[in-house]
Amino acid sequence: MHIERPSELDLAKFLLAHQGFRRQAARLRDLLASPEELTGERLAALTRHWTKYLCVLEHHHTTEDEKIWPLLRAAAPEAAAALDELEAEHAELDRLIDASAAALVRLADDPYHRPAAAALFGEFADLVDRHLDHEEKHAVPLLLTALTRDEWLAIETANAASLRAHDLVPFVLPWSLEDAPPAVVDAFLSSSPPELRTVYEKVWLPAYQRQARLLWQGMFDTAARA
Repeated sequence: MHIERPSELDLAKFLLAHQGFRRQAARLRDLLASPEELTGERLAALTRHWTKYLCVLEHHHTTEDEKIWPLLRAAAPEAAAALDELEAEHAELDRLIDASAAALVRLADDPYHRPAAAALFGEFADLVDRHLDHEEKHAVPLLLTALTRDEWLAIETANAASLRAHDLVPFVLPWSLEDAPPAVVDAFLSSSPPELRTVYEKVWLPAYQRQARLLWQGMFDTAARA
């Protein structure tokens, strides 16, 4: 009996999220380490943006820990050690998530906290890079070979419903598609209901771009394009 496996196309949303996690962690690290001025308005926007980012990151890890890793453990027991390592990195990221949120609060009260915040966000960005490299080396091949396509699509369907329930879609969609080639964006949106594409183009994307201009200003191409 032929068993249909997920394809790299099926994993596109998952891997776009990985790109987004890397991109945003590196941006905040570089911003805090730069001489760029952080006005009260800019810092408030940064805190709101980072809060959304952390919600998405925690959501991503919860989906892995509660839904994906158990399936992989059952289908590929030989991968247990690698999955244990990924779960341990999740725990370390949880520590840095709490610390980074607290650091932005302290920075709002005391601008002299910026060097310490920059060091913390550097540590965070480094761990995000290492962790996602490990996921893509160890877990992604298993996703393509150990799960069925129906299992993966069921995970994606449940994940999308959870993102909607937590009101994260207006942030996740423009954030995850930010650096995607136009053909990928079009393919992604073409598979969505027409009304979602309309609200994305008319409401969510312009709001995200306005925030990008305020947050990153002249530091990044995103701000220039927006």
